[in-house]
Amino acid sequence: MKLDHVVVIKRPPEDVWRTLMDFERASAFIPYLREIRLLHDAEEIVEGSRVRVVLGADGDRVLTLDARVRELDPPNQMVVGGSHEALSVQADVTWLLEAVGKGGSSTRFRQTVELQFRSMIARIGARAMIGRAESELTEGLARFKRIAEEQPATGSAAGSASQTAAEPAAGSAP
Repeated sequence: MKLDHVVVIKRPPEDVWRTLMDFERASAFIPYLREIRLLHDAEEIVEGSRVRVVLGADGDRVLTLDARVRELDPPNQMVVGGSHEALSVQADVTWLLEAVGKGGSSTRFRQTVELQFRSMIARIGARAMIGRAESELTEGLARFKRIAEEQPATGSAAGSASQTAAEPAAGSAP
């Protein structure tokens, strides 16, 4: 299952990257996020970093995923992947940031979530939740856009490109 969304953010890629790396504020735009933290002593995320992600709605049981940063090219791309053996699922999330607009003053931000379910029961459960997941990821990306645009600029001028909400990218497939 692949969920692919694109939004244009009126901030340069460096500013959008700074928002993406702000783990303290991540629960404001990642649905059901309770905690995200690095599993090593470094202060910055690097390729190969291990990350713990704890997800769960209020009153629900939590789901803890240990993931690894598979690719990192600040401020252009990050790929994080992990699996949950008991649920028979492999998850990969890719964020791509591309400068657009006059002088690169805005960012085309693409978020792709790829889920692979290794058991029949997991695949059946995935089909049941796809509409909800699509909606929540779209809303989360719209919140991310708003938060990124509200952040103080780091010396770069804000651009004029705009898009009011997250939209599924052309060719995305559930």
